[in-house]
Amino acid sequence: MLLYFRNAFKAVTLLLAYCFLRGQFVLVNAAYLPVRICNTNNTLNNNSHFPTQNSLYNLFHSLASTASVSKFYNTSSSGVDSDKVYGLYMCLGYATNEDCKNCISLTSKEIMGHCPNSPEAVIWEEKCMIRYSNTNFLGSVDVSENLEMHNLINASEPKQLGSALEEMLNELIEKAAYNHSPIKYYAADKRSYGNDIVYAVVQCTEDLSPTGCKTCLKATIENASTCCSFSKGVRILSKSCFLRYELYDFYEDDSEIPPSGFVLEPGKRSKWHIRTTIIFVVSAFLAVLAFGFSVYCLILKFRSQNDKNDPEEPLNDNVLVFEIVPQIMVVIMVMKH
Repeated sequence: MLLYFRNAFKAVTLLLAYCFLRGQFVLVNAAYLPVRICNTNNTLNNNSHFPTQNSLYNLFHSLASTASVSKFYNTSSSGVDSDKVYGLYMCLGYATNEDCKNCISLTSKEIMGHCPNSPEAVIWEEKCMIRYSNTNFLGSVDVSENLEMHNLINASEPKQLGSALEEMLNELIEKAAYNHSPIKYYAADKRSYGNDIVYAVVQCTEDLSPTGCKTCLKATIENASTCCSFSKGVRILSKSCFLRYELYDFYEDDSEIPPSGFVLEPGKRSKWHIRTTIIFVVSAFLAVLAFGFSVYCLILKFRSQNDKNDPEEPLNDNVLVFEIVPQIMVVIMVMKH
């Protein structure tokens, strides 16, 4: 019996090692969407100089209504005098009309729910962003609170990736800023390097001038270079523009887009990295634990079947271990997907 469990444990250990080395257990991007920044330095009330909830509701209703008629970008304002509030939304160029409508409808509700007492706020979802402020920000570049999101795994050929990205991103900035693209202030491309292909997208809000768009995107490149130049995937979220690159086709194949759901609070960037690292470690541990439990159940199942079929025949441990390997591989594939 002891030999049996030793052999089973040995097989499971080898399979786990193989899966990690082959990347079957993928390190999930530490930063999940939606991401929000709520400026809570002041509170909304009837005597303040900030927009009331009624003005915010009217603003988001107007923006969501525009998105529902297949417009990928729009600005609006609501209220008068001290109650006035300005807002905009932007859907990413690779979103469909339905994606845009659903995303703005969702973010309009999220920003009201998560930032109810904020004179200004911005929220990023998977394929759109929405922003409002009690001051008129339209036409101004704002890179003051750019947020970096990156894959925890570094590229296998970082120097080649860096060279390919530098050339491609500079080209994309020119295309986006000076309207050499079918969609205003948006550009996407891919570039081969080594044994891989890198895919990238840049986009600006349409209230900016071409110079403003270029300035914003240049800042996002600097952010990416500083925080995570060797990463396999990066997103830079700005109030005025957006940059993303991955080693898979995220803008043409929606099935490859990772799940969203993590919220980043403003002013907590270091805690955010700690929290997301903890989330990853715990998730990885739970995944391995679930895998081990599944293997244990398979072992008990095969042992029980063997006892029923021929209780007098001694159990061949080595045979049993290799009989359950195909079943284990099925478990691995299920966990992978």
